Amino acid sequence: MWSVMAEGKIPKDARGISSRIVLQEKIGEDGKVSRYKARLIAHGFRQREEIQYSETYSPPISFAAIRTVVSIAPMENKEIV
Repeated sequence: MWSVMAEGKIPKDARGISSRIVLQEKIGEDGKVSRYKARLIAHGFRQREEIQYSETYSPPISFAAIRTVVSIAPMENKEIV
């Protein structure tokens, strides 16, 4: 589990991983802004080997991908474990 901590609140034996927010404007077919997107990017390359690697985040797989795999597996006589 991770949490956002103020600079002075990080324990002395730990090192925080910096991050930044990336903002994007999505342009529609009419050339106008249709929506705004924001992402938080963690600087994972600053992790120390074998210490912080178990606390990384990976986005979850989409339900469409799960349904696709589950529907193709029986046709290919494959078992999903």
